[in-house]
Amino acid sequence: GWSGCNSTLDALVHDRPVVTLPLNMMRSRHSAAILKAIGEERTVCADPDEYVETAVAVACSADIRISIERNIAANKGRLWRDNSGADALSDLFVGWLRDGASRSDHRS
Repeated sequence: GWSGCNSTLDALVHDRPVVTLPLNMMRSRHSAAILKAIGEERTVCADPDEYVETAVAVACSADIRISIERNIAANKGRLWRDNSGADALSDLFVGWLRDGASRSDHRS
C-alpha cells in the first residue's frame, strides 16, 4: 500500500526495468506516470495476470531486459528536465493569488 515513486526513481537511475500495475489509488499510479513520461510503457500492466507475465518476461529474457534498459538510459533525462509539473503548480498558485486579490479589491 505504498507509493513506488522513490523505488522507481532509484531503479531508473541505474537503468533497471520497473514493472508496475496501476490501480485505483494515486499512490499506485506513480510508477506508471514516471514510465509514461520517459516513453517506456511496456512494463505498465493492465491486470495482475499481465503483471506476472511481464515480470517473468523481463526477468527471463535478456533481449527484453536490455531493450528496456537501453530505452530507460536514453530517455530518463526527460524526468530531470521536465518542469511542466512545477510550472503548472506555480500557475495554479499565481491564479489563486490573482483571483483572491481581485476579489478583495472589489470589497474595498
